Amino acid sequence: MFTEFDKILGNSAPDVNWSEVGIFSAAQVLEQFEASDWDKLRSYAPLAGRKWRALCIEALSAFGTAPALDFLFYILYRNNGDTIEECLEAIRVTVEFSELDREKKKRVISFAGAVSRNPGEYTENDLTMSVVLSK
Repeated sequence: MFTEFDKILGNSAPDVNWSEVGIFSAAQVLEQFEASDWDKLRSYAPLAGRKWRALCIEALSAFGTAPALDFLFYILYRNNGDTIEECLEAIRVTVEFSELDREKKKRVISFAGAVSRNPGEYTENDLTMSVVLSK
């Protein structure tokens, strides 16, 4: 499924067609991801170009599940600075995030902001929703 996801993102552009059709096609492919697909995405995303990562972030936000939210934190951690705003916005609007209580929302926003400023202070294990929400 990763290959199909990559193909959708590689053939898309952030335009009206992406907003109306492409993002939902990509999110549907994410629904079918298995562990190996998430592993491939984890390996590829940091190496991909900015446009691809930005589209990936939007698709993850539309997908809106815990694995997608965890992956948004992963991208934030691995970011070279060019998609920080997209990651933070996607985290803010993700479905699970909208269901969090006020205190947990503050914790996630604070953590995301800290990671975007000082990613070297955090390990990949720090960047999961279970860790962020349990603190």
